Amino acid sequence: MNDRHKGVRELMDKRKVTILCSGFGLGFYIPGLLAASGFKKRDIATEVLVFESYLEQDKRDHIADSRKAYHNNFALANFGSNADGYSEQP
Repeated sequence: MNDRHKGVRELMDKRKVTILCSGFGLGFYIPGLLAASGFKKRDIATEVLVFESYLEQDKRDHIADSRKAYHNNFALANFGSNADGYSEQP
């Protein structure tokens, strides 16, 4: 290993990669877990955090209510995902 590569490795040994994920939707956190696994294979410290755990309790309660409503009514979930005006439909 050359000196430059060794220096980079020493720096990475002292650092931790933080990956912020969302737990709102089914599987939203999977890419973050896959990235963390890739870093771990390279001996790079990581932490995976879930965005919603940093919200105030009333906001988390609202997310839980929305998730429940979306699971019970696909049309509502579809409407919610297109409410921003960026529907993929022609």
